[in-house]
Amino acid sequence: AGASNVTIVGLAVEHATEDQTVWNGEYGQVYFYQSEFPYDVDHSFADNKFAGYRVGPNVQNHKAVGLGIYSNFRDYDVEVGTAVVHPAEDIGSRGIQLRNIFTVKLDNKGKISSIVNGRGPGPTVDSKNGHPYRCLNETCLGSEGE
Repeated sequence: AGASNVTIVGLAVEHATEDQTVWNGEYGQVYFYQSEFPYDVDHSFADNKFAGYRVGPNVQNHKAVGLGIYSNFRDYDVEVGTAVVHPAEDIGSRGIQLRNIFTVKLDNKGKISSIVNGRGPGPTVDSKNGHPYRCLNETCLGSEGE
């Protein structure tokens, strides 16, 4: 179990070969998070469903604002399914609050296909490197993935 009632302002995590961050404590708050996936992982990274930010499966209450997850897969065409994973069916249920989240494909191969739990916009084959895909609030995380 993680520590409860922890607030972090300015958290940066890069190049871990599993989930970049896993938050297991109750009533945690993160304001500004920057993360970049490792450059040299292969397809197994995506197959294992690693994420840039994961709220643990038993967490009932968590708030994260200003999350940015970047990809720059140098060696393999890795397609990560989603940048952020949380246990709630919908944002806001269970007390999970996420605001101002974005992903960026910096360069090279692969991509992050969606923003949160398989929802939200992601790059296409025509997308330019360096273009951010944003979810400012829950509106882009509906079942249609707008």
